[in-house]
Amino acid sequence: MSDESFRDTAGDAAKSISEVGPIDPKKWSEFAANLYYQEGEYGNAEDFKKLAQRLDNLSAEKKLGGNRLFLSFHAAGSLSAHRGAIGHAGLAKPSSPDAWVRIHYREAIWARLDVGKKH
Repeated sequence: MSDESFRDTAGDAAKSISEVGPIDPKKWSEFAANLYYQEGEYGNAEDFKKLAQRLDNLSAEKKLGGNRLFLSFHAAGSLSAHRGAIGHAGLAKPSSPDAWVRIHYREAIWARLDVGKKH
């Protein structure tokens, strides 16, 4: 999924659940420009390194000072390994004394479903 596809999907979801009425397209566009999607495999250390590099690049480009907030989905039973890979890639450590990192771990719901199984 591309960043743009992710933004479109998030926008459609936000519009469908908005409890405050229509979403201002200009405000959504400004917000969505800061949403990114990074695909990767849980057990692939290189994917986590790519994520770390992308976050470093975005931080420099947008002058974020190394601050990071991201949502990380993991398969059922893989939280320990997932956290280890994130730590090993340096993603859980602030890049400077003034920076902060917040990681929200969530079990991917598809990991609990019989997705792809023939019945």
